Amino acid sequence: MKHSLFASALAAAMLIAAPLADAALIHVSVNLSGSNEVPANPSLGTGVANLDLDTTAQTLTGHIVFSGLSANTTAAHIHCCLGSPFQTGVNVGVATVVPAFPNFPLGVTSGTDDFVLNLNSASAYNPAFVTLQGGLANAEAAFIAGLIAGETYLNIHTTTSPGGEIRGFVTAQAQAAGNVYPYWMKALPNFWVTGEIGGICVGAQDHVFALTRGFQTSGLASPEGVGGANITGVIGSINQSVAAPPVLEFNPNGNVVNSWGDPSKVPTGQPFAGQNAVLPNGLHGCSVDSQGNVWVAGTGDGVVQKYSHGGSFLMMIGTKFVCDNGQGGSIACTGTGGGNVGRLGTSQTLLNTPANVAVDPGDGSVYIADQGNHRVVVFSGSGTYLRQMGAGVGASAGQFSSAGGTNCVALPNNGMVYACDRGNDRINVFTKAGAFVTAIPVVPGTAALPTNGSASYIAFSPDSAQTFMYVADGSNERTWIMNHAIALTGANAILGSLGNGFGHDTGEFTVLDTIAVDSLGNAYTAETTGGRRLQQFPVTQH
Repeated sequence: MKHSLFASALAAAMLIAAPLADAALIHVSVNLSGSNEVPANPSLGTGVANLDLDTTAQTLTGHIVFSGLSANTTAAHIHCCLGSPFQTGVNVGVATVVPAFPNFPLGVTSGTDDFVLNLNSASAYNPAFVTLQGGLANAEAAFIAGLIAGETYLNIHTTTSPGGEIRGFVTAQAQAAGNVYPYWMKALPNFWVTGEIGGICVGAQDHVFALTRGFQTSGLASPEGVGGANITGVIGSINQSVAAPPVLEFNPNGNVVNSWGDPSKVPTGQPFAGQNAVLPNGLHGCSVDSQGNVWVAGTGDGVVQKYSHGGSFLMMIGTKFVCDNGQGGSIACTGTGGGNVGRLGTSQTLLNTPANVAVDPGDGSVYIADQGNHRVVVFSGSGTYLRQMGAGVGASAGQFSSAGGTNCVALPNNGMVYACDRGNDRINVFTKAGAFVTAIPVVPGTAALPTNGSASYIAFSPDSAQTFMYVADGSNERTWIMNHAIALTGANAILGSLGNGFGHDTGEFTVLDTIAVDSLGNAYTAETTGGRRLQQFPVTQH
């Protein structure tokens, strides 16, 4: 029952955090039919239920429509909890108030019901369910976890079908609208163009930070940076575009409010000429910590750097231009990385093409997706090596692929560590101590096409249970929306996607690489080679 443990942890976290958070509405739906009963029956009855779980008010609001039953209704309620998501062939006990939801019409073959259950109150539950769970608080946590995880079903009972005439699984629906808002990012000042966008992260007040690569050697592609001399004529001005600063900060309306970063390159004639002299080469991946500091990584270098919110350099992990060779020594980092192929890095001081970074808000520990070393390595907030996770190079449990390596790392609310194993089309999950827990499949078989694989980057919905997980897939050119709890079971958890596949139009992607989600649930995507842009997918339409 590995999943139930995860689901309970998610629900408990939601119950604790919800009173302090903005309202998070999780929509769930149910399609009712006789074929879903156990055993199935030939009833021609049908029904639909739409439910909204409010994690702040701790309420479940429902609207049910049913018709065509073969006999009069005697009961209607939600059963919980199945042993696994959408488990078939079994019946479980009644969780909600018996015999029926408030105001549900009994003694009829068709009807509607609108109800509200206060999940903090014993009146919402079947007393037997509360007893079985060991009290009201546990019952509430188990019920919410079951709703989110697909471990509940709604059942309508009749006189001729006392075990239930029509029923259906309660299924959480993705909240993001899925329609791109093409006007979010406003025109950049000073004729700036971004070039490739290697990373995106969200900080306080939902300010969005983007790592641009236009300033790098060959960072702009024609017609970027082209246009000859700046001239003024009768109808206006024609100005040559220039590379934007390395880091751009946008407010929630998409306006640039700050920019920073040293764009200098190593001079000609010196070792590593043309590479970023100060910032990580091949900027890739960023994270804003609980103090507002911005951490940046780079897949063409051996360092992760920490900057203040305004761009002042604070510290660095690793050594510029020096990469771990996976054999106890070092190699020079080139513009394409250190070349540690097929070996697990173990250095306590050196990195190899780090792709991403995440900072634990609890103790300040720094988790680095050390891509070229095929591991997640953990340092203290002051830069002291603590531990690492990853069982080597390969496709077995806890390992990372040789190609693609460890492309991202994230620290969700369940206390685990998630790391993208792009070349194996999965996300490896570890405890913070480093023990392997499970692997979440994304789109198996993608890497074998061959492509880079389907697990490029991950983010989560803002509700405290993080009901939805968003996976940027730069091979299939979509951001997959997954049921987080179901994903942890290893089952197919994809509910839908953001984006329309490969292309250059709005809502399409060309080398989708990273994703971030703000406190409202708006998703932001960044594209590197080809796409070279930011897009916003809002929760609600503008």
